[in-house]
Amino acid sequence: MKSLISTLFVLGSVLAATHPASAKECTDHAALAAARLAADSECCANAHNHGQYVSCVAHVGNDLADSGLLPKECKGDLMRCAANSTCGKKNGVTCCRVDRRGRAKCSIKSSPGKCRAPRGGSACEGSSASCCDACGVSGSPGGGFVCGSTTTVPVTSTTNTTHAPTTTTGAPVTTTVAPTTTTLRATTTTTAPTPTTTTVGATTTTMGATTTTMAATTTTLVATTTTLGATTTTMAPTTTTTSAPTTTTQPPLTTLDFAVGAAGGTCGETRDGSAALIKNLTCGGLNIGAGGSIVAEGPTPDGSISRYGLSCSGSSCNVAANSTAPAVNTASPDCTNTGCNFGTPLPIPNAAIPNISTCVLNTFASPGTGTFNTSTGVASLNVNLSSDIYLTGNLSQPCPRCSATGTPTSPGTGTCDRGPRATLACTTTSSTGVTRDCPTGGTDASHPCTPGGGQCIDGSHVGVINVNLTPLTTGTATSTDAAGLFCPSQTHAGCFGSSACRTITENGKAANAISPGTPANATLASTFCIAATGNGLVDASADLPGPGAVSLVGTVTAN
Repeated sequence: MKSLISTLFVLGSVLAATHPASAKECTDHAALAAARLAADSECCANAHNHGQYVSCVAHVGNDLADSGLLPKECKGDLMRCAANSTCGKKNGVTCCRVDRRGRAKCSIKSSPGKCRAPRGGSACEGSSASCCDACGVSGSPGGGFVCGSTTTVPVTSTTNTTHAPTTTTGAPVTTTVAPTTTTLRATTTTTAPTPTTTTVGATTTTMGATTTTMAATTTTLVATTTTLGATTTTMAPTTTTTSAPTTTTQPPLTTLDFAVGAAGGTCGETRDGSAALIKNLTCGGLNIGAGGSIVAEGPTPDGSISRYGLSCSGSSCNVAANSTAPAVNTASPDCTNTGCNFGTPLPIPNAAIPNISTCVLNTFASPGTGTFNTSTGVASLNVNLSSDIYLTGNLSQPCPRCSATGTPTSPGTGTCDRGPRATLACTTTSSTGVTRDCPTGGTDASHPCTPGGGQCIDGSHVGVINVNLTPLTTGTATSTDAAGLFCPSQTHAGCFGSSACRTITENGKAANAISPGTPANATLASTFCIAATGNGLVDASADLPGPGAVSLVGTVTAN
């Protein structure tokens, strides 16, 4: 499915590059510029070839459009600029070619040596990776620009004699001017002793958009003599002073926190082979098992905080594992390296067979990594888990709890009601009272708690299975199979108790632009596979192996 989507977006980018007529044109240029910046930050440096780059841009554009950050009518412009880019093309350059009439065109060449001037014109490498802005003129088909250090400006006089364009060279200056062209159609000249005033008929000067950046600068032009026929022009030295630019330095962002919020609303759905809706999936809900599963959707407990490391270049950030583990009986965030907790203990009640209600302790099986964009809030995380399963047989409360409740900003303190830390002090940031301070399981002299059914202080130990949520994304996560067999070794078709299920969709939501230290709402989504546990009763009731789906509603905070 992902391959098909990528192929369709690549085709779309090629069609967009030909500028077909459309009912709507992109008018939100700020959103388009932000989308292009986000796409290039995400895709250009990591692309092994141009097709991979265009597919990545298509994916980013789709995520931004789904999140409401990019108008759908602007996606064609985004893909056109991507298609006409050097990203993914080794040694590729944007080539700005000017014909003898001063008209500019941009094209992509496979190497600098293939950027050749047209007859009577000039050529040079563009200033950007895309032809949308490489030659100083949006879209590039026409308009002046500079190749090398010669500036040409069109000048029109009242007589019919044509002189060749004139180049004036002074002392080095720090001002860069967009391409200009000068054409003289005059032989009418007034000459006087130095300094000389030259009068030319009506003059038209056309210049591209010019950006000048200077620190406090003194520019001195030596006395210059320009001869046009019998014309002498002398310029006195000129001094130009501008203010130095003011720069505000923002401390680099180094951490990213995701705090899980309360479940509620609709974030996903399941559909049959004819695309008819089977059921909606709750935001913050966990769904497990194939078509024969009798385990109902349950909420993911709120209140846990996972802390990642950040390393940013502009708005594009790499996400890395954080290794600082929290102390017992504190509200500090969970670390995200191998062995760190992922969320609170997870209760999975089974109303159909209460005796196999379970409590699951999830930890990272490998370091948590990924990408994050501070301009758009788009995130994609690699979350590979070890899920340690315990049968507690407690339908109303599958996992131990702290005697208090709390939130991340107002933690509660109390004592654990049962389990290996019963009566010991605990801190919880969850409205349900579950906390890492009060785990299930536990071993002592009379409770070996061995995997495969060993009795524990709290429940019996089923064992550990691997559950890989990668990618856990702010975009859309989808699993589709025409036969309804979503996972390896899945024996019964369907998902989440419906044998007709053929498509599972969970929708994430990006946080938009991030302000340092300010929480922003976001949703992370994943569809994944769950292996068999080895416990026949558990596997039969959840119909495992089979698919899973989750959406985690919460907030992201970058510091």
